[in-house]
Amino acid sequence: MDHCFGFKLPKSMQQEFAEVVQKISEKKGEVQPNEIMDAFKEQYLSLQEPFKLISISISDINSDTEKTTKVNAVINYKGPISDLEVLLSKLMDWVETEEIKTIGEPFIIYYSPRHSVNHGDAVFDVGIAIEGNAQAKDIIKTADLFEHGVLSGIHEGSVDNILDSYDTMVKVAQENNYDIIGSPTEVLVKNIHNADSEEEYITEIRLPIIKM
Repeated sequence: MDHCFGFKLPKSMQQEFAEVVQKISEKKGEVQPNEIMDAFKEQYLSLQEPFKLISISISDINSDTEKTTKVNAVINYKGPISDLEVLLSKLMDWVETEEIKTIGEPFIIYYSPRHSVNHGDAVFDVGIAIEGNAQAKDIIKTADLFEHGVLSGIHEGSVDNILDSYDTMVKVAQENNYDIIGSPTEVLVKNIHNADSEEEYITEIRLPIIKM
């Protein structure tokens, strides 16, 4: 996929898609590049369910004034967090194909309780902030939304213990009389799309807040 089409798939996704190509090969023999691309589109890019499009906002934590920023509509997804690789692949393929200029790294917004995300299905969104106008395509849409204040913290390494960082941030909010008013956002500064191992992961946690 990388050599013929420029698709840089995550390692675990490479193995998954290799099994799809292997099944095709077992049925008809040698598989041509165009057939591989057709299989990739069918397996990942043409899916419409269980995805649902909605609009979300992203905050500028350095701003003291209310303003708007354009972000792509996220894919509202219900399923295991392990499906994040496929969602990110869809998102970043759209960015690259449409030559979109992005602001920062991809982010996740969790609607399921964060402590339950790793156990069964979860509800979460994936998106990325962009500059200028962009042409919506297939499941990718855009919207202008208002920013709001956030409490931000950096978590380094595997997300297996990220709840410890959440606990620390909640204590900081309470000690400084801030009320957490919405779903948390995790900005994937370094994650499966740009890191070789979980030890390299850097996650910025953003909690939407107002002063009590």
